[in-house]
Amino acid sequence: MIGINIMARHYKKKESLFLMIIETLSEAHWSVGIGLAIVSYTMLNYVVSPETIFSSNEIINQITTTILKLLKTFSPYIAIGFLLLSVVSIFNRKKKVHLLNKQRNYATLNQLSWKEFEVLVGEAYRNKGYKVIENASGTVADGGIDLIVEKEGFTSIVQCKHWKQKIPVKTIREMYGVMVAESADEVKIITSSNFTKEAIAFAKGKPIELVTGQKLLALIGIDNIKAMESSPVEKKELLNNYCPKCEGTLIKRVAKQGKYKGNQFLGCSNYPSCRYTKNMR
Repeated sequence: MIGINIMARHYKKKESLFLMIIETLSEAHWSVGIGLAIVSYTMLNYVVSPETIFSSNEIINQITTTILKLLKTFSPYIAIGFLLLSVVSIFNRKKKVHLLNKQRNYATLNQLSWKEFEVLVGEAYRNKGYKVIENASGTVADGGIDLIVEKEGFTSIVQCKHWKQKIPVKTIREMYGVMVAESADEVKIITSSNFTKEAIAFAKGKPIELVTGQKLLALIGIDNIKAMESSPVEKKELLNNYCPKCEGTLIKRVAKQGKYKGNQFLGCSNYPSCRYTKNMR
């Protein structure tokens, strides 16, 4: 309930709140849409009537009667709308499960878009028994909250950073402030890379969990050994794109000076904090 209140507070416009309700229903279990379809159709056609909402004011009675007639007329379409949301829910669930199941190592994490990364994180926590509230619309006022995860009354706000570089301390400070302002129990910052030493030092002793790419793979159920024992093609891709020193991504660079000037090599995306290099083959 706290998570819903946090997300709802960020929706300022009525149309945004409407979108939040639609998105919430499309992300809920498919049975919710079917249940709402049955209840809405039954209520509007067989339960609610002008007589059940009687008022001594004649004008109010006339308005109520008109509204109920309109709702009864459109009740089949309202029910169909809820059924369509159930179909969307089934599609979303299959898509998320597939996204989770196809993860193998750091290479597959780095291939995701930023939005897929958020979906993956949400599904990983959902698989661990968490209730997950997603900011699917992107219309929430900026505050850095991508997800809200709840378990046994403990609420955490989550920010996902699908970055190649290390996450700076500034990001951690900002999210800690959001956590305090929203009265959440904890903040989780999750990245496909790693964190700077300053960020790690700031988080120490505070209700802040820093989740690196390595920890995220472990959360999914893939440890480092399993990732390195992938198929030959995946293993080659991992070794070519993974920095063993800081868990960053290796990218193509060109030497600008020295005897190797003009030659291409693989360098860590976290340069200059990480100076790991590798010859291209």
